[in-house]
Amino acid sequence: MPIHLRSLAAALLLAGALSVSASAQQSGHAGGAVNIPQGQDATEGSQSDTAATDGVSSWSVIALLKGIYVQATKALGAQSANGVDVGAVEPFAAATGGATPANEIVPANTTGIGLKSSAGTVYSAQLYNIGTVPLWLKIYDSATTPTCGSGTPVKRLMIPIQPTNADGSGSNISFGPTGFKFVNGLGYCVTGGIADTDTTTPTANVAAVNLDWH
Repeated sequence: MPIHLRSLAAALLLAGALSVSASAQQSGHAGGAVNIPQGQDATEGSQSDTAATDGVSSWSVIALLKGIYVQATKALGAQSANGVDVGAVEPFAAATGGATPANEIVPANTTGIGLKSSAGTVYSAQLYNIGTVPLWLKIYDSATTPTCGSGTPVKRLMIPIQPTNADGSGSNISFGPTGFKFVNGLGYCVTGGIADTDTTTPTANVAAVNLDWH
């Protein structure tokens, strides 16, 4: 269904984004003052007003609503949700923002890896193994590089194996569009055992760890 300026205005009024002054509500005439979020007054305007193109200049409320409508419909298509035509918003990769990839071919040691010393998010993990025993990826919420075998990981992920190890095995894990939150920082260890205190050294060059984080 089409989006009407009157409906959009009503939605903004209900959300508290705009509020019509008491005098305007009582009189009901087009010249009543309407308070916009910055605290400035704007006239209601008329249907012929040109759509607003910025948030700095003085515009009538009709011009502001037309500007909002123009910007909103740029991202709207023909997909319907709950009976309302809200369109299809398609995400795309950009040169800025998004996740940072980290990858490692697991060496023959249990040296921890620090990825971030402040709050962050892990979005996904891809884990692969051509060895003869499973390994364990342990992810820590820590501002410092973790010491393998010490502390408590917030995630323990198995790096599995196949019965025929040369065929390899893998595990592709997604933590959803919002990711998994880390408050203090982000680091990980790879060891041969599941216990938090384990320091079993992996065999070199048989496993790979990929993490997508921000």
